[in-house]
Amino acid sequence: MKSIVETSQEMPTTLHPDNSKGNTIKDFSFQVYPALKLKQTLACLIEEQFNSHGFGMIEVGEVGLEITMGNSNNSTVAHLWLKPTGLIDFQCTKPMIAEFVNLKNIYHNLVNADDKDTISIHHLHGSNQLFFSFGSDPSTQFSEEFVEQDEVYHVKFPNITYACEAVILSNHLKQMIEKYEAAIDPKLVSVDISKDYLKIAVGETDWLYSYRHGDKLNGIRGMVGDEEHHAWFQWRDCEFLKKAALVAPGVLLCFTTDPPHCIMLRFNLRELGDLVYLQKSALTVFNSHSSQELKAGLGHLPTTASLV
Repeated sequence: MKSIVETSQEMPTTLHPDNSKGNTIKDFSFQVYPALKLKQTLACLIEEQFNSHGFGMIEVGEVGLEITMGNSNNSTVAHLWLKPTGLIDFQCTKPMIAEFVNLKNIYHNLVNADDKDTISIHHLHGSNQLFFSFGSDPSTQFSEEFVEQDEVYHVKFPNITYACEAVILSNHLKQMIEKYEAAIDPKLVSVDISKDYLKIAVGETDWLYSYRHGDKLNGIRGMVGDEEHHAWFQWRDCEFLKKAALVAPGVLLCFTTDPPHCIMLRFNLRELGDLVYLQKSALTVFNSHSSQELKAGLGHLPTTASLV
């Protein structure tokens, strides 16, 4: 997974002359409501620790709006998907593929939008910019130019295959990250999951989600029989994750098999879409039925020195 590279180029934040030569044909247009959700998710994506330059890849098509950003320092990647059914008056006659914009500029222009505002977004045929507006004041209208492709590396969110998933309360996720930040190096998170329970340990603190067999409210899926899965990892982008915990009441934690040895967190925006974060684990052990198998897996866990 590659990320967008750093660049010192100053990106414009004001309305730019349109190069569409008077054309008013829109390749796509839609509205996002409420503005709060878009502002919250953009705040995650432009978080300094995760992506200091703010460049993101935007795509619009029959699947809706997709924004992908990556962190080249630690190979983490995030993906925002807004479904066409969750957008207002979604229309797309010509898809937009792999265009890059400065999301920091967009966020700073949207920051004054009321949380309950509706944000309008469109692209004119032949234009090299996206157009935004919110509220009734014409002064809130602005645009953002696309960045030339040769100025950035191509970044793509991979296709995901996961073995299991479990629900974590977002307020618990925030507590875990705070405990992680306060822990003494080397910092490590461990996760144990079966069909009946999920246990997450950070330092000397544990969070245990226990479910009765056959419980209709079971927050664990993908586990069968008496198998257990285990993973060890570090929180790579703590500020990103703390902000992401605000966008949804719960988060799905998934162990992936493709790409291998990854942890995925999915923040559900309900009918609007979702925000997904993917990072490497230090080690994942699947289908552990015995302490011997688990001990064998732990033999492959990186040394503490390599985790610092």
